[in-house]
Amino acid sequence: MLKKIMGPIGLLTLLLIGFQPHLQAQELVISGSSTVGHGLMLPHETEVELRSGIQIEVNATGSGYGIRSLFNGATDMAMISAPLGAVVSQLNARDPGSINGRELVAHQVGGSQVAFVVHPSNPIKFLTAQQLYDILTGKVTNWSEVGGRPMPIRLLAEPPGGGVRSAVEHRLAQWGDVLAVEHYVQSARLVPPAIAQVPGGFGITAMSHLNSGVDLVTTEEQVIQPYLLVTRGQPNARMRLVIEATRSVSGWNASAGDS
Repeated sequence: MLKKIMGPIGLLTLLLIGFQPHLQAQELVISGSSTVGHGLMLPHETEVELRSGIQIEVNATGSGYGIRSLFNGATDMAMISAPLGAVVSQLNARDPGSINGRELVAHQVGGSQVAFVVHPSNPIKFLTAQQLYDILTGKVTNWSEVGGRPMPIRLLAEPPGGGVRSAVEHRLAQWGDVLAVEHYVQSARLVPPAIAQVPGGFGITAMSHLNSGVDLVTTEEQVIQPYLLVTRGQPNARMRLVIEATRSVSGWNASAGDS
């Protein structure tokens, strides 16, 4: 929500982007992916409000919750951080027929590179595309096979249906394979703390979740996690204003098309 009291920096922002004195009073509720929420919407909430002229309420509750809330009327737009089809498929796998994906329209407003992380003691800091593929699909199971110390690789990710994991699964599906994860934690945000305790770990998380307890592995093959706002049917005028304001803030090129 637009802050009532603004310091010098806030006032300067108003001057730079144009002051809009009359925000529309009824809030637009946006719920879903914690990755989109914490990586884009919450840090830039005030700027999105100023650019759109619409007050927003952002609830970072998880992609699946956001889509379900869209169908039960609890939210105006959902945030997801994986391809829409993948999210809908996961929800319908748990509750068959609960979500009609044909009613949904995804609007890409940004994106982030998926982060692959290791324990700081692991000397492997770079993987080729083939090495990354082989680790993710379980074809390589020991660090010695990619030039590291003899040590089993423990692949760690969030549970099925999570945005970061779904983005990786979507890429592997394009390659005709599946992700071979045997261990997972509650969310992508918890992957780095878990990897910090596992010397042989290889974690899949979001760039926004990195911390000093893990090292980032540079990869020849990048996997991009989409940031999407989802509407039930075509967006109304207020929703379009928020979508365009979010794209402007993130620098996303709308000409690339919606997902």
